[in-house]
Amino acid sequence: MSKAIKKSKFILAMTLVAFISVAIIGTSIFAYAKGKSNKASFAEGDDIAFGTLDGHILNWTILSYDDSTKQALIISRATLSSASITSYREAIDINYRSTGTKAGYVKWSENYWRGWLNQSFYENSFTPEEKAKIQKTTLSDADAKESLMNFYHDTTLDADYINRQTKNSLNQNIYNTQTTTSDNIFFLSTDEYTEYKDRIKYETSIPYSWPLRTNSYDDPAYGLYVNEATKLIEKKYFYTGTGIRPCMYVKLDKTDEEKKVEEGQNAGDANSGTNTGAANTNNGTNTAAGNSTGTNQGTNSNATNTNTANTNTANNTTNNTNNQNNANGANAANNQNNANANNAGANNQNANGSANTSAAAQTGANNNANQTRQAAEKRAIKTRSYANNGTQVGSIFLPYDASYSMVNGSTAQVAIDLEYLNFTDKQYTVTYKSSDAAVFTVDSNGQITSAGKGTAVLSVRMKKSNGKVYSMECVISVT
Repeated sequence: MSKAIKKSKFILAMTLVAFISVAIIGTSIFAYAKGKSNKASFAEGDDIAFGTLDGHILNWTILSYDDSTKQALIISRATLSSASITSYREAIDINYRSTGTKAGYVKWSENYWRGWLNQSFYENSFTPEEKAKIQKTTLSDADAKESLMNFYHDTTLDADYINRQTKNSLNQNIYNTQTTTSDNIFFLSTDEYTEYKDRIKYETSIPYSWPLRTNSYDDPAYGLYVNEATKLIEKKYFYTGTGIRPCMYVKLDKTDEEKKVEEGQNAGDANSGTNTGAANTNNGTNTAAGNSTGTNQGTNSNATNTNTANTNTANNTTNNTNNQNNANGANAANNQNNANANNAGANNQNANGSANTSAAAQTGANNNANQTRQAAEKRAIKTRSYANNGTQVGSIFLPYDASYSMVNGSTAQVAIDLEYLNFTDKQYTVTYKSSDAAVFTVDSNGQITSAGKGTAVLSVRMKKSNGKVYSMECVISVT
């Protein structure tokens, strides 16, 4: 008996151990599986296709990725050197050669490439859906100064130091005049290149040289460029190099919180539909009960319903007419900005759709549509602020347009984007110059008149009251 009891206790103990072991192992497997399922869908080093340039799809490499915000810092997978880029650089070069000058000191805030990236490239290379993913990024003067100082102390990537084994002095004027900018698209700083250089891909045999946004710390006439052959940072005159590598922050997916909110909204819509169905069922039941009380009551009820229906129909007809007028007005008011007009039109269509519910709901929808249209009009007006001709109208937009073609005998108007130039000074003078009056002439208001077939350079000089001068150019071809 004693032996049997001991044997039973042993079997029970072993069974308990086995049960606990299975529970622990199962929990571990579940935790591991759960960890695997929560892995980020994107990772550093991944490549994504995003936008087009000169008819080619653009590929980008993820340099960093934050799974909580779903935001990634991306850089073009290859150095970009297609026709749009080379023609823009050539136009800048022609301007300096025609005037016998050099770029001199160019801060990132005044860099022509910054204007091209955030206007021509941004506007023409990405769809509205892609633009919505691009995150505007503030690049502070403090970060710019830190990049300058860090590169001044660097001894591993500074090609000039490696060749000469000595450092020039840190130029205080360069250090103290760094500025804060806010860009959709930008170049890497020296700090960012140092951090991410091992994740950047080099897939061509051509030893490209592409610019960073950080100035050279010692000589204001030079910018900093990455040599793809050596992976070192070199000093070069501004607007040289053989290509560019744009960067941007993009939001690749919805955050977990945004997904939860969206799921809650979907659940709420589902519940709303269920409640509406229940309400309709109750209305049907009450009507049937009312009709069963007597013929006269049923007749009165039907008459009342008919009158109400007619009133709603009249209201809806009137409101639909108003909405059509509003939609036409919105489209007419926004002809200069098709994107905003389409949005306003879409809002008015939505308002028309909701008009069928009731007159009160229709009025609210009309107000929302009008507010949306007015906001769109204000955004369109503020999109660009141009100098010279005092209007939003212009054929040639500087400093973005590197070239412009016109027919002999025609005219064109020049417009300068004050927002790109960070222009708040109301006192300024603008002068225009044609490199060949036999091709075209330009008056003091920036109006160009073609004179004969050929190609010439338009040079524009904008001087602020504090003496700061902006020089811009565009190659004009008359056919």
